[in-house]
Amino acid sequence: MSRLFKLLYDVAGIRTRYLSVHDELFSVSASKLLRMFRHIPARDSAAQLEVLEKLSRELAATREDLATLNNTETSMRRGAEIRRGLEDYVVALAETVEILRQVVRAKDVAAAQRDPNEQRLRGLKVAYDDAMQYHKRLGSALNKLISDH
Repeated sequence: MSRLFKLLYDVAGIRTRYLSVHDELFSVSASKLLRMFRHIPARDSAAQLEVLEKLSRELAATREDLATLNNTETSMRRGAEIRRGLEDYVVALAETVEILRQVVRAKDVAAAQRDPNEQRLRGLKVAYDDAMQYHKRLGSALNKLISDH
């Protein structure tokens, strides 16, 4: 049981680090505005890609850990459902992270070429938004399972 909760906690940490990269790319926040006014550089795309690659590896390791959970570790009330929900969420989050990696690479290529292929980048952003919405729905369902526990 404690291993399942540890994995839940680990995935929450991965999601937090994923959201920091997402926010750097897409959000307008007070901290982002302060960095701009103070001329403090944000992480460059290479650093963002490094973070996203590390998150992908951690999510793959989490999937392996989930596969090795035994019945004793999921024996608490709704434990098997929570495990399945977490497995689905981890797969969806991994897909979201991968598409975000593609967006970062495409933005890099577009900036280097100064002739961005807007259609490809726009298609990636649409796919990213779809993946993000899907993993959010799964996250909400998982949170409901945990809170009903």
